[in-house]
Amino acid sequence: GLYLMNIYGLSEASGLSTWVPYGDTPDHVEKSVGLPMPHCELAILDPKTGERLPPGVEGEICTKEVFPGSQHMKGYYKQPDLTKETIRDGWLHSGDLGYMDEDGYVYLTGRVKEMFTVGGFNVSPPEIENFLLKHPKIENVAVVGVPDKRLGEVGAAFIKLKSGQKASEEEVINFCKGKIADIKVPRYVFFVNEFPLNPQGKIQKFKLREKAIKELGLEEG
Repeated sequence: GLYLMNIYGLSEASGLSTWVPYGDTPDHVEKSVGLPMPHCELAILDPKTGERLPPGVEGEICTKEVFPGSQHMKGYYKQPDLTKETIRDGWLHSGDLGYMDEDGYVYLTGRVKEMFTVGGFNVSPPEIENFLLKHPKIENVAVVGVPDKRLGEVGAAFIKLKSGQKASEEEVINFCKGKIADIKVPRYVFFVNEFPLNPQGKIQKFKLREKAIKELGLEEG
């Protein structure tokens, strides 16, 4: 029969860094990207301080070579500043958010650059998006952080409804209240027919953020 295996990696680290071993538990296959592969060390580091974080705490997924020169790129072509920002103290900073459990399995939760801060608390958009996708009328959703004078940032949800469905901003917000933390409930809701996509088909969230700021008349910083 067909066997599905979750893996994780990035080009800067020569492809694969984790894998779910053949025959592992269905729970690990479904939810995690597996264990670090033998050729690399993997850690979850605090995006701001670089401190190694304990199991269960979300941070940036970073890798270090077990054998120097065997996995990491030498650098970005003619971009030394970006190279120094990406590889620091031997750790390659992926830009991906995740956590590691007590057994060493890695779980992806989002992107560092997409994370926003509400009243001093970090909020990761995928958690809100995955919750909103449970709404029977919603086909797709993207959440971004936008400026707020009191809290620093708040969430704005861009929603594409399923064909023939209608919903209000209030309905979406009420769907979230009491079921996810207050800081994660979107302050604003926009309904769209399509999302701006990059050539790889990924939603360009920076364009959504710019659209929200413009339409709401918000100011940066």
